[in-house]
Parts: sequence; C-alpha cells; structure tokens
Amino acid sequence: MSETFSGTLTGSSGSKLTITAATLQPAVTPVPDGPLPAATNQVTVSGVALPLAAVNPAGGLFPGGRGADQLVAYQAPVVVTRTNMWGVEVTVKDGAVVAVNDRQASKFTAGTVVPAGCVVLSANGTARDALLPLAVKGAPVTFHHVTTPPVVPPVTPPGGPGRTVAVYLMMWAGQVGSVPASCNQVRLAFAQGSPPRLVGSGGQSMDALAAWARSFRATGGKVIVSVGGQDGPVNLSDVAGFVAGINTIGQQVPLDGVDFDVESVELDVAGCVSAAKALATGRPGWLTTFTPSGGPPVARYLQAAVACQRAGLSVQFSQQLYDTPVSQSAALQQTKLAVDALGQRSVLLGFMIGSDAGHWTVQQTVTNFQAIHAAYPAIGGVMAWEASRPGTSDALGGCANLLGLAP
Repeated sequence: MSETFSGTLTGSSGSKLTITAATLQPAVTPVPDGPLPAATNQVTVSGVALPLAAVNPAGGLFPGGRGADQLVAYQAPVVVTRTNMWGVEVTVKDGAVVAVNDRQASKFTAGTVVPAGCVVLSANGTARDALLPLAVKGAPVTFHHVTTPPVVPPVTPPGGPGRTVAVYLMMWAGQVGSVPASCNQVRLAFAQGSPPRLVGSGGQSMDALAAWARSFRATGGKVIVSVGGQDGPVNLSDVAGFVAGINTIGQQVPLDGVDFDVESVELDVAGCVSAAKALATGRPGWLTTFTPSGGPPVARYLQAAVACQRAGLSVQFSQQLYDTPVSQSAALQQTKLAVDALGQRSVLLGFMIGSDAGHWTVQQTVTNFQAIHAAYPAIGGVMAWEASRPGTSDALGGCANLLGLAP
C-alpha cells in the first residue's frame, strides 16, 4: 500500500522546489502458531506493537546475545536465557503473558528458564521501559513479520542543508530578548489545555510577541509552538479541537510548526499523527517536532515521528538528554536510535545547561556534541532548554560553530 503526497520546499535563496513522492507502508504478516521463524521482527503486547530485534540472538553486546535497548525472544532449543540482570523477561504461552520476571528490579542474576512450548521475551534499557507496563499477566501477545520499505532520505531544499539551533522560551516568564543570537528556531513553551492555549506571553504583550515573531521569521528563523510540558494537560484524542487550538494560536503569533513535548500523560500516537498531518496540510515548510523526556515513552515518540515522516511531513526529533546523568557514550547511543529510524537530518541533540550530575556544563555540551557531530556529520542540530538559563547562549553558540553556522 502507498500514500502519495506533494509539497513545495522553499530554499534560503527564495527558490522553490516542488516534489511529489510515494511513501510505502509496511506490510505486517501475522506469525502462525508454533515456533517463531527467525524473520519475526515485531511483537504486539496489550495492543501496542514493539520492534523485535531477534529470535534466539547470538553475538550481541551483552550476555544472552542481546544488544543495547533491545527486545528479543528466546524459544527452544534455548533452555535458559543466560542474560544478565539488567532487564525484564516475560514468559508467553498460547498467546498470553503467563509470568513476568523483572530482573532489574529484583536484582535476580540468573537466567530465566524457557519452558517447552513457550517464548520468553527479554528486554533491557529503553526496550524494558516500553515492555514492562504492557506485560501484565494474561495480556494478549501476537507476533508478526513486518516488511518495511527503505526510508527515502529527506529532500534537501535549494541553498544547501538546513541546520537547526533551537531554544525553548518560557511563555510564563521568558522575554524574546533572551533568545541567543545563534538560534534559528524558537519553541514557545507551552500550549496546554483542551483546546491548547499559550500559558502566557512572557510579560510582553501578544502584539509585541507577534511583531518579534514576524521579524525573526523574516531573517529565516522558525517559530514553533510546543504543546504539553512536564505537567501540561493535552488532549490528542480530540484531534479537531487540538488542531483548532493550534490554529487559533497561529492567528495570534505566526507559526512554522508544532512541537510535541507531552510529558504528563502517555503520548497518544494515533491522535498525534492525525493532528500533525492536519496541521501540515497546505503549509509548505511546516515542521513537526518531537521532544520526549530522557526515559519512557521515547519509543512511542519515535513511532509517531517515523509515521509522520513516512507521511511526507518534515520531522525533527530531539530527546531531552538531561535531568538524569547522561554520559557521552549514552548520548551517542540515544542519538543512534533516532538516526537509525529517521536519518541524521531529522535528529537534534537536546540538552539543558547545569553544574550537577544530571546536566552538562557548557564545555561538556560542546565536547559531547563535537563527538556526535563527528559520528553523524549530517546531524540536524541542537535544542536547549531554556533561553534565559545561564550558559545556554554560550553552549548554543559553540554548537552553532561546529555546525558551520555564524552566531
């Protein structure tokens, strides 16, 4: 099955490029009862589809053949999983969960027994975080083979590749004068409620905010409205109401996109994708950005981002690598997960400057981004919380230099 879309891209020189392309949808084939074929690559638990990295894996980074943040399956002739304690293992029999062994919580170090006629799902890292809340005893489980067409790299507009230096602006306190000179994207934080409304204007009048937005956009900048935030309620099940709310904000302040930063509830993937498609329709250059927190539900955000990209939307994904200790190697791994799914151009490094263990200093940010940029030279850019936070301007400026952007 395929969906055809078309759109017009505007380059930095003002030239336009009209594209028409077809995006192929993945073919999902149910796996019949019996031993799982090696090609099985998806499992649905409690109605949520999760990627399955391998059946009876071998050669992975960790004991049992698992890789980082992977969900795998074990079955006969495996008798014991031989994995380490960092993860959860779920026993499935006759299409339902019969036992859950959260070894990470219990500190249980021995492998999990694989009973005859059963499959044991094993997950660590972000895959554990995705599987654990779904795997209640009795939950339905089905397996599939998904044939996914190759992702077509995003079309580069005339004028060269676009790089993003983004910053959030707190609408209840932030002033537009605090936006660093190196930034070419500002995210208004936040729109909340049903329908969503801006929580304030940062002390400046709405007319002054709109005038600044028009001036910022005239220099090539993008103004994005971010929905949700840490405690902000958002109702994506009411797609029409959500879209109407964003459009109302757009009548007050000119907008170039919407950012999904929904942290107070689990992301409604179907509602998010439907709303994103509706908002992007008829708006060339409209951006759909995703900013999940450092832990769950990253997998759901990535699922929504991939669906939007395959529908022809211009997507950015910038995970918040802060509020918990994050090493350079962990940042590289999280970046790889997003790059593998969306391509380098659509991925931003998200950070917040601080001096404690849960944040990076200015120097750490620039050093870590230098390593990420070396590994992924076409990386889309960086995103920071928040414009007025001490050190943010210096960190964004250093990253902008690495991207070849003059601050």
